[in-house]
Amino acid sequence: MTAHDELQRWWEESAGKVATECVDEARLAGLESRYAVRLPSDFREYLSRCAPVGEAGLDDQRGTEWWSFGRIKSVRDDFDGHLEPLLAVRAHEWLLFADYAAWIWAWAIDCSAGADRGKIAIVGGKGYNVFVAESFSDFVTKYVADFYSVC
Repeated sequence: MTAHDELQRWWEESAGKVATECVDEARLAGLESRYAVRLPSDFREYLSRCAPVGEAGLDDQRGTEWWSFGRIKSVRDDFDGHLEPLLAVRAHEWLLFADYAAWIWAWAIDCSAGADRGKIAIVGGKGYNVFVAESFSDFVTKYVADFYSVC
């Protein structure tokens, strides 16, 4: 099962209120161009098939807001707190895509061409900014099965 299918199924089964849209290639290319990155394939597929719509607040039963396509920004553009050096050096290549409980922390995906490409990091909170998943697909599987494994 793809990450976007797994996430949509979980949203439906857990009574999540996440409305979605399909993002077309032109908008995806625009995001990549804005940050001079290439989206990891599983994250790109998620956005092209079921990107959240609007700013609904706490979208799911776990208190996560899955960001709409238009809200996705680099860590550099949306976070001014302390970052671990690995994230700070390439903050323009890490894209934020969801946050927990009105931005206690957020999750970002590495869209660089480097060794950490596709990894998910937690950004913000007290002492966070660590890798929590090897890919967006891995993140979704962990999130659905055990929320605390990605915190």
